[in-house]
Amino acid sequence: MEKILIWNINQRAGYGKSDYPKLVLDSFDKELDIIIFTEFYKHSDWKNTFSNDKYLFEASNNGDNHNEILIAYNREKYSKIGDKYTWKSDYDKDSPDYLDICLKDNFGNIFVVVGTRILVNYYDYNNANRLNKEMEARARQGEKIRNRINTLQKKYKIIGGGDFNVGRRNNQNEYWSKSVFEGYLSDKINIVMPEGVSHQVYKGTEYAGCPDLIFYSNEIDVDVYPYNWNFVEDCKNIYVDGKFTKEIPAPYPDHAQIIANFNFNKNC
Repeated sequence: MEKILIWNINQRAGYGKSDYPKLVLDSFDKELDIIIFTEFYKHSDWKNTFSNDKYLFEASNNGDNHNEILIAYNREKYSKIGDKYTWKSDYDKDSPDYLDICLKDNFGNIFVVVGTRILVNYYDYNNANRLNKEMEARARQGEKIRNRINTLQKKYKIIGGGDFNVGRRNNQNEYWSKSVFEGYLSDKINIVMPEGVSHQVYKGTEYAGCPDLIFYSNEIDVDVYPYNWNFVEDCKNIYVDGKFTKEIPAPYPDHAQIIANFNFNKNC
C-alpha cells in the first residue's frame, strides 16, 4: 500500500511573512509517498527548504502574494511523465488553485495526481442572497475542475484532493456542496469526505468546516482515515485548545490532514 497526505497548510499567501513551521516540514520525514499542500506559499528560499533525498516537487505558478498548490512525490517509487498542468488562479475569473502531474510507478501504473483549492470571498453566512452568490461563484470554479478531471479520467487513473470549501456534511445549498460536486463528475470517480471535522471545529454553521475532500478513480483501492488532527500535539503553545483552538495564526495549519492508503486494483 502507498500513502497520500492532503493538507491545507494555512500560508494565506504569505500573510505574516513567516516561513514554514516545523510541523509542516516534518511531513517529509513521515512514511508518505505523495504529499499535496494547498494554501502553500513560495517563500524566497522554498526550493532549498523543501529539498531532500526522498521527494521531488512541483508547484503551481500563481505569482507573488498568491497561494499555490504543491505536490511532492517519492522519487524512488515514481517518475514524472511530461509537464505539470496548471493555470493562474483568480476568484474574479472563476479560476481555482489547481495543479496536476502525471506519474508512473515502478510497476508500470500511470496515473495523475491532482491538487486544488476553491477560492472564497468574504460574505455573511446569515444573508441568504450573499451566501448564494458566493456559492454560485464556488460552483463556477468547481465546473472548471470538473472539466479537467472528466477529461483526464478518459485516459488516466486519478487520485487527488484539496480544499473544496463545500461546507459541513449538512450543507444542502443548491449551488455548492459535496453532493453538487459529486454530480459534476463521472461515475468513475469517487469523492470521500473523511469522518470527523476538517476546519473550524468550534463553528456550528453548516457552511463552515469539512471543506477538504479526497477523490480517486474506481481502478484505485483507497482506504481513507478520519480527518487527522494529531499534529496539534506537537505545538501546544499554538494549539492551546487542540483542534478546538479558535485563533490559529498563519503559518500554522488550521485544517485537519487527509491521510489515505491506496493501491491499484489488480482486477481492473
